[in-house]
Amino acid sequence: MTTRTRRLLIFACVQLIFAALIICAFFYRALIDSLPFGDIYSNCPFHDFVHLYCPGCGGTRAMIALFRGQLVHSLLCNPLSAYLAVGFFCFDGMVLRRILRDEPRVMRLPMWYFWVLLAIAVVNFVLRNVLLVYFGIDYLGDLISFWHP
Repeated sequence: MTTRTRRLLIFACVQLIFAALIICAFFYRALIDSLPFGDIYSNCPFHDFVHLYCPGCGGTRAMIALFRGQLVHSLLCNPLSAYLAVGFFCFDGMVLRRILRDEPRVMRLPMWYFWVLLAIAVVNFVLRNVLLVYFGIDYLGDLISFWHP
């Protein structure tokens, strides 16, 4: 087996593992939501105890909207999820291109990608909660009744 074939096989296995994990996550969420006591296990503790949104809140809804092709809705639910998904697919494309060209080293993610990721998470966290608490704007609609009855 050549190095190129081995690298392609490893790449395909990693892609299948990620796809299986994503599918399992959606099935798990559907299973939990179908149970009569599912709301106990499906909420974020930060959301339940502090009554604010964490940086990950809305991520599942954002991914579902992204898979449906609703980019604006996905960005409104959680821009972090859309950024990670687009970054994942771009990075995968670049890695696959390098494997197919027999380039000796698989690339790494640049450091700026993580800084942008952190900035999106912080801005989303602060902006979403300020809009909720001070202006009564809650796009997700989960916490508006707590802050503005």
